[in-house]
Amino acid sequence: MEITCKSPLPVISHRRGAGCKALPFPRAFRWRTLGKPENLTPEAGLRGSKITKKRTRDAYAALLPDLRAWRQSALFYREIAGILNGGGHITRTGAAGNHNQVKRVLSRVGV
Repeated sequence: MEITCKSPLPVISHRRGAGCKALPFPRAFRWRTLGKPENLTPEAGLRGSKITKKRTRDAYAALLPDLRAWRQSALFYREIAGILNGGGHITRTGAAGNHNQVKRVLSRVGV
């Protein structure tokens, strides 16, 4: 069984070769810094943050009244995350929420 990988390094094991196939880009580029894009101006950064805030509002629109009410009743972010996880709510990526994410969502929507 031969495993091919676009890495300039020799394949040592089958698991490593399978890992190379799973990478979105060749292993040779993993350790290189790609640098800052030249088109990322302050205006582009502001546009990106506005888009992120809009996506957050759209994704959590159904939960925003509850999130605001829980935060105004002086619940901690960890307690809010526990309530959401206990109710079966998941993040946009399909994972369980945590206190950091609750804080980011609330800050993005202006609470």
